[in-house]
Amino acid sequence: MDSLSILAMAAAQVQQQELSQSTESPHGESYSIDADDYTYTIRKGKNSDIPYLRHVELSAGNRYRAVGLDDVAENRILDPDRLASMADSNHLWVAVDKYGPIGFLCGEKLDGNFHIVEVSVSQEFQGRGIGKGLMTTMLEQITLERSFKSVTLTTYRSVSWNGPWCSRMGFGEVHPKLLGSAYDFILETEEEQYGFDRQERCLMMKDLFY
Repeated sequence: MDSLSILAMAAAQVQQQELSQSTESPHGESYSIDADDYTYTIRKGKNSDIPYLRHVELSAGNRYRAVGLDDVAENRILDPDRLASMADSNHLWVAVDKYGPIGFLCGEKLDGNFHIVEVSVSQEFQGRGIGKGLMTTMLEQITLERSFKSVTLTTYRSVSWNGPWCSRMGFGEVHPKLLGSAYDFILETEEEQYGFDRQERCLMMKDLFY
């Protein structure tokens, strides 16, 4: 076998190893390709990601202006310390492409449930399944943790990429009083501090089965 053939075989082996490593990670990362061959990775969030998530939030919020919800667009920035706390608890997931973060999901424990604090995808990357990928990755990990009764979130009932999208992900609307006063407080705070219309907001829940 000549030297060129040996080099070609070695290059093919390296390429195969790289492909294998990109589709399966020992750290729980998941690799995805959308219909347009756009590639991104979902991984655990790190404190070093937090400064970049602000740009994701601002971009994602702009979409709400099209449906007259300027208050949402202007009040989507999470406290960096709160994000750091969720990252330290391994409850921050970030979608990244070769340029940096393009989406994230974060949450925290609330009355025995895992409460999603935010799901955001930069506006230019929406519609590629990134939000679904983040949600699926989170649900897989939370189920493995076996520490929560259900997953909860608050959202707009009729905005297409809010309540209806969550319904397709297996969430159902529940009355906040069924889950305790902490959830009523969240909805009240959303209205008082951020101007969200409580009549349009709802609490949704997805049971976890072990």
